[in-house]
Amino acid sequence: ERWAAMANSAAGISANGYQTVPYERLKGMPMMIEVGDKDPALNATRVSVTLAKEHGLDPIYVEVPGATHESIVALEEPGVFDFFDKHRLPAPPKDGK
Repeated sequence: ERWAAMANSAAGISANGYQTVPYERLKGMPMMIEVGDKDPALNATRVSVTLAKEHGLDPIYVEVPGATHESIVALEEPGVFDFFDKHRLPAPPKDGK
């Protein structure tokens, strides 16, 4: 409704946390998930991607070699902005209607 796309970094979900994710509301939303292969949340993020796919979502998954939880943002920020540029909401009409 309000967002054109979403991007998550190290989007790990705990073993029971997946039950609170609003998968149905996210269907059709472009989604990007990125994580570094040196991030402690790597395995949980992989589980999150698997769960998202099992619930009908189609996230773009980026695993960055050598990136840590701290360094992923600087390394992936350009790619995230490119992703958002490709998924914009239409501009509102100039007359506000």
